[in-house]
Amino acid sequence: MNKIKKLFFVGLLAFQGVSGGWLGIMVQDLTPALAARYGIHRATGVVVSRVQFNSPAMVGGLKEGDVLISLNRQKIRDSKALKEIVSRLSPGMSVDVIVLRARREKTLKIVLGAIPRDAV
Repeated sequence: MNKIKKLFFVGLLAFQGVSGGWLGIMVQDLTPALAARYGIHRATGVVVSRVQFNSPAMVGGLKEGDVLISLNRQKIRDSKALKEIVSRLSPGMSVDVIVLRARREKTLKIVLGAIPRDAV
């Protein structure tokens, strides 16, 4: 790899490693079947299927099974919308996250992290 391409590649990796916030969760879109399973009457949102150990989500109190409905006052329609919202926010930023847990709304404060280098 020539020097210019190598510098571009390293710069791109460095940029990707710090751009946008990171929660550290895996989610799935809230389908009618999942909504029925959780006993909720909502057509939009995402279900938290995994919370990474020591991630901002874990530190902020998100749990598997939470239904994420709003982040930073923006409604979460689906996993794509969540990804777009989080990617526009900065690491270190504190956000309000509204989840449904046990059929009740709960507001959590989460400080976004930076995308780990091994995730790039």
